[in-house]
Amino acid sequence: MLAAALLAEVCTSGCSLLTQSNLNGPASGPEVSDSEKSDANKVIIENDFGYVVKDGYAMIVYYAGDLSATEVNIPATIGGYPVREIKEYLLSDMVSLKKLTIPQGVTEIGKYAFVSCESLEELTFPEGLTALSEGVCKYCKSLKVVTIPSTLTSVGDYAFAGCSSLETAIFPDGVNKSEVPQNAFSGCTSLRNCNLDIQVQTAVSYGITGTFPQCKEWTTDIPLTDEDGDGIFTVVISGLPAMSYQFKVRVNGEWTDSWGELDDGVTYNSQNNCNVEVKENETLFVYFDTTVGDRNLWPVKYESR
Repeated sequence: MLAAALLAEVCTSGCSLLTQSNLNGPASGPEVSDSEKSDANKVIIENDFGYVVKDGYAMIVYYAGDLSATEVNIPATIGGYPVREIKEYLLSDMVSLKKLTIPQGVTEIGKYAFVSCESLEELTFPEGLTALSEGVCKYCKSLKVVTIPSTLTSVGDYAFAGCSSLETAIFPDGVNKSEVPQNAFSGCTSLRNCNLDIQVQTAVSYGITGTFPQCKEWTTDIPLTDEDGDGIFTVVISGLPAMSYQFKVRVNGEWTDSWGELDDGVTYNSQNNCNVEVKENETLFVYFDTTVGDRNLWPVKYESR
């Protein structure tokens, strides 16, 4: 009873406690964790945002507003608490979002928080932020300029991967440039103004190699293409002799990144090759899906018919 009374006092007009039923269906972003669901009164919704209170500050856990919105302003305070954290996948796949404001005071942003915000054109990260998490802006293909805070010290895997319009990204001296992963900027084909001492991977190509005749004993790739830009790469191979084949998907003709059959719960750098039986006069179809949030789980699908 005391907890309920305290939460009721925290909520002001425009704020309501989440019920168990609406906990199960957030409009965007991650699902509320089991620990949060165990006590529904811990999660509060106010002005399009769901949040929880932690040690005197608020963590935004999901977005409950219009998924087709072109502008989102994350509040500096909510329910009387300063906003310090943004949970992973918060605004993922909001393809119409063009403008996003992150307030000063936010010191932690979860992985893939803004992944596939395809219309987002520029973004300023607040002072006090020390890390750009894994995939935070991945596939934001309209993003041209990012403003990096002087407090930043680290950059996660795939932070800006697939940001093909990104032109400028200047990082402070506090970032250990030798530790920035090469894949953080994979596919950033427009990047011209960047002070990181890394070789920016400006072109990403996926292909399959294996025991096919044209692969010359696993040394040559058959290109996979994504003609409609949906992140699913495909290839169709006809005229193969009837027999069993093995193959894997790899990046830029190298073995650093490769995908095969499911192995220990992942397909990335799996020890297992894909195995397919091609019969007389059959055509092989291969599909490689890079839209899954966790690249370790990018599936390689194939069929012969």
